[in-house]
Parts: sequence; C-alpha cells; structure tokens
Amino acid sequence: RYTPLLTFLSVLAIAIMIFCFSAQSSTESTVVGILYAVTDEMHQMLVSGRVASVFDVLIDSVGVFCGVSVLMFIRSLFRRRKLHV
Repeated sequence: RYTPLLTFLSVLAIAIMIFCFSAQSSTESTVVGILYAVTDEMHQMLVSGRVASVFDVLIDSVGVFCGVSVLMFIRSLFRRRKLHV
C-alpha cells in the first residue's frame, strides 16, 4: 500500500546522501536509524498481535550500518573519480 511512496523516498534519500554524505552525517544517520528501530519495536508493543523483539532491533541496526557503509563506499568512489578527472 505504501510501497511507491517508500520507494520514492528511499531513492531520494540515497541520491541526497551520495552527494551530501560526510563522516558526521554517517554517524548521525546511524544513530537516527537505530533510534527508529528502537521506537518501532516500542510501537509494536502497543499493537495487538505484534511482539517487540530485541533481535529485530539488532537486525535493523545491522541493516542501518550496512546501508551507511555502502553509501560511504559510493561517496568515496565519487570523490576518487573527481580527483582523477
């Protein structure tokens, strides 16, 4: 139901991060992503039929870390390309 909107926002966020990413923003992004994972699990405690799980927070946190790492790698490729051109 929300897939097109989330896809658009994800692509937009990735494009912005590739061109505006820095070490400070990577740290901030990681912290915000982990906090979101925690609040998402807290929200699940309030929904009937759902269960909060520390393991889910861990999985989400690993995903955030991997995503930030990929963006940092892509950003470094763009910087190297600019230096060589």
